[in-house]
Amino acid sequence: TAFSVARRGGVSFAVFDLDLDHFSDVNDSLGDPAGDRLLCEAARRLQRSLRETDIVARLGGDEFAVLQSGVREPADAGILAARLHQSLAMPFDQDGMRMHLTASIGIACFHAGLGAASDMLAQADLALHRAKDEGRDRYCFHSGAFDAIVHERQTLSEELHTALEQHQFEVHYQPQTRQPNHGIVGLEALIRWQHPRRGWLLPGAFLPVAERNGTAPEIGRWMLETVCRQLAAWNAAGLRPVTMALNLSAAQFRSDAGFVAEIMQTLGSHGLPPALLELEIDEATLAEIARDHAADLRRLGGLGPRLVFDGFEMGQFALTHIGAYGFVRLKIARRQVEEAALDRAGAAILRAVIALARALHIEVSAAGVETAAELAVLIESGCTVAQGYHICPPLPAGQIERLLRFGTIAPGEMARADNV
Repeated sequence: TAFSVARRGGVSFAVFDLDLDHFSDVNDSLGDPAGDRLLCEAARRLQRSLRETDIVARLGGDEFAVLQSGVREPADAGILAARLHQSLAMPFDQDGMRMHLTASIGIACFHAGLGAASDMLAQADLALHRAKDEGRDRYCFHSGAFDAIVHERQTLSEELHTALEQHQFEVHYQPQTRQPNHGIVGLEALIRWQHPRRGWLLPGAFLPVAERNGTAPEIGRWMLETVCRQLAAWNAAGLRPVTMALNLSAAQFRSDAGFVAEIMQTLGSHGLPPALLELEIDEATLAEIARDHAADLRRLGGLGPRLVFDGFEMGQFALTHIGAYGFVRLKIARRQVEEAALDRAGAAILRAVIALARALHIEVSAAGVETAAELAVLIESGCTVAQGYHICPPLPAGQIERLLRFGTIAPGEMARADNV
């Protein structure tokens, strides 16, 4: 009805798609009855935030829809979204426990170009997914520009299914060097996609899509097999063995109960000592797998592959978990390296991270080193293993082999390396 009235030149309106963040954790920890009571209280709070002319409805699970009437401009919808957030911000009392909820909200405002009411619902849903992608606990408006982004993601999702079959992926390797002698002590394997339409794509452009459409585990298996085969070939060619770092995703743990065995089998089939493989896990991945796959992670570290905490920062989660899973190295986050080169406070935090690692008998390295100043402050602070574009960019296997034969790569020496 609201859509028909607006199309005839009547009062405009907006549709909200609201989802309670991580609500499944409530059911898992307190049980479904407590979760249902919490949903009822959340619905009452939302209702109290609306005017009599507005409507709230539960779509299912922890998802609600709101219809806001009398919207003269998008800012009106933004004001209501902020009010809905505020209504949920006060603690909930459930069986003597104080709980906090946040919500992600997608908003679609009526405009003359819409063909049907269902289009607004679809747009609100897309905006909701955008709010979730940007970190949750926020609201986002639908826009034409976002439509284009979503379309591109959908296209990439379809193309990922054939990329492996058509051998469009390639692994590039970035050296990890020990300062001050510039010796190459390891490599990080980084996937690249030679897209037939868009050229070379970096992981950030397609791996999040792969996580959502289910191709991430298959890509992970391809990466593991490729880097192990390459490492074995270099060892057979008489090159000095170096460690190989490979990023793990939560999807790999979720998809296959035999994931740990698969890693060990792949290493064994290529005759590689497990300690040559470093498995890097960032904070977001660890947070996702810590509850359901903690035993697998501990078992993996105990079998020989080295576990690395990637992108370490002095946050509460990281501090709580670095000693729990057998991490042998902390890789300092790019942002921490950058801030250390900017001011004394940043440098002091960097020294604290390195001191913490030493106290725990854990190695430390740094990634994303892009300037001479950043490398200098790392060395001065006691971090002697580093990688980044200032030292060497990721390179194809052929170029890396030449560097391995030479054994070292110093900043500014790429021209010399090309002539090795």
